[in-house]
Amino acid sequence: MTSVLHLARKVQDAGLDLIFVEWYARLTMNFMVKMNHDFKAITASILKKLSGRSRDIIERRFGIGARARRQTLESIGRPYKITRERVRQIEAVTLGKIRESAAFALADPVIDTFRKEIERKGGVWKEDGLLSECSSDSAVQNSARFLLTLSPSFLRVGADDHCHHHWTTDGAISKKAREALRDFSGTLGEKLMSENELADRFGEHVRATVSRSISRDALFSWLDISKSIRRNPFGEWGHASSPLVHPRGMRDYAYLVLKKHGSPLHFREVAKAIETMIGRPAHVQTVHNELIKDERFILVGRGLYALSNWGYQPGIVRDIITVVLKTQGPLGRDELVKRVQKERHVKENTILINLQNKQYFKKLSDGRYHVA
Repeated sequence: MTSVLHLARKVQDAGLDLIFVEWYARLTMNFMVKMNHDFKAITASILKKLSGRSRDIIERRFGIGARARRQTLESIGRPYKITRERVRQIEAVTLGKIRESAAFALADPVIDTFRKEIERKGGVWKEDGLLSECSSDSAVQNSARFLLTLSPSFLRVGADDHCHHHWTTDGAISKKAREALRDFSGTLGEKLMSENELADRFGEHVRATVSRSISRDALFSWLDISKSIRRNPFGEWGHASSPLVHPRGMRDYAYLVLKKHGSPLHFREVAKAIETMIGRPAHVQTVHNELIKDERFILVGRGLYALSNWGYQPGIVRDIITVVLKTQGPLGRDELVKRVQKERHVKENTILINLQNKQYFKKLSDGRYHVA
């Protein structure tokens, strides 16, 4: 912190506005807190006050200090020939001693930053997102998790069927957020929403159920902890169970591609779009096979597929001609071709060739066609 203030004074000496100096100091402090070595250095300084078995258990439990990964209570107790419960007791007592020691003050800058950020996010922050903001290094993340656990300012809420692990500054806020998310997810159905529409709808839901308004950043921090409300690869939001939100295979990805495109696509184009979406190869023949087998897709031309819920009639060209004539009655050539091409992306000549099959179609004396 001293170095930050020193830099800020140098900026002020250069004649810049005091507001800028304060902003610069805050920005620099936040950046320094997020630097990898800060979390580890603070943790290392705190650990210096411990020794023997207590230190070893804390290091093993959190994957800090001399330990590269976190361990279970059972695995920690094994070399000491003590029970899981005894390990838990030693952990609790040791953390309590750290909180009462002068060394705990070393964590104040980090704790203050976390507190402000969690409050800015509406009181909840998904654990994965929080730790990734600290670093991509698992050792640094372990140090950050240790400091969060150490502070009584924060509560870690475990995952359940509806929400992910997250940290909060207030258990009551976390409970309200989880209830709001659970109730809202039940209203989604199969509908997809843009990010703005989701923010508006969920914001209204929060105001109605929690009796308070929260910022857009807070809304999406709440949404981030939900297991039921997710975003698809196109940035659209909906219920996580929907294949439009969480595709589970090539069929679902193909459905999502066609749904987004809004009109028929060749199976090669579908495969290419899937590759772009998932960032790995999508074999053309595999995609084509899935399109053939799934009733959600209809072949509407040579290699062209559409979604069945778009209203296209199933079957080959001859079947389509038959359905059109049975529905509309006898039709002239031009009108018949026009109506069939609404159902199938085929050339006029393909339709005319099918009409020559006297087993299925008959040409009347006035030039119109009807079913034989």
